[in-house]
Amino acid sequence: LRGVVREITVPARPECPCCGSLPAPPPSPAPFPPSLHMLEVLSPTAVRDALAARPDIVLLDVREPGEYATAHIAGSTLMSLRTLPARVHELDRGAEIIVYCHHGVRSEMAGNYLLEQGFTQVSHLAGGIDRWSTEVDASVPRY
Repeated sequence: LRGVVREITVPARPECPCCGSLPAPPPSPAPFPPSLHMLEVLSPTAVRDALAARPDIVLLDVREPGEYATAHIAGSTLMSLRTLPARVHELDRGAEIIVYCHHGVRSEMAGNYLLEQGFTQVSHLAGGIDRWSTEVDASVPRY
């Protein structure tokens, strides 16, 4: 294989941000504001211990009403992921919030959403209520 390389000289244009004398344009803003907080992931036993030590924690269940009727952790507040954006104003931004769902996927999404909305003390239950049932409270039905 052989190739030929050619050089082409392109004259600089004064109005070009790359080769001219004008300063480069400012960077585009990020599509979402960066959060200073990361979503903490808690084991079921860590959630149990936190609830026992700090009864003012908001335990937020983001499953659907039918799932909540089947099984829920005592003292939790139901606010499905689907309704969370419309109801987020009901939550205290200064409260410590632990979010849970069935297996942890929706609660992670909800927790990150709350952080994006300016909440600062948000964590979620790894493995959801299913893992809670196997590791903390076997009286909570699995489904």
